[in-house]
Amino acid sequence: DLVPGAVNVWDHVEFFYWLRKLGYQGWYNTDIFPYREDGTEVLKRTVQVVEKCCRIADQLMDRDVEQIIRDGKTMDMMEILWDMVG
Repeated sequence: DLVPGAVNVWDHVEFFYWLRKLGYQGWYNTDIFPYREDGTEVLKRTVQVVEKCCRIADQLMDRDVEQIIRDGKTMDMMEILWDMVG
């Protein structure tokens, strides 16, 4: 039971990107069982990670990254991602 994004953060960013792109306005759920750590602290970190992934997804929406990817501008995309997480 890992905090969402602990191993595959970009998958989570992409998930929230597509939720926004498709206009999803519902709620999210998390299913964790942190038997080795304090559950309250793990839930707080989970919320922080989800909020950060959502902010990055919003920034990707604002920058029209689909066109950058279609154009094959890999280095441009890497720069955008580094700017966002920096």
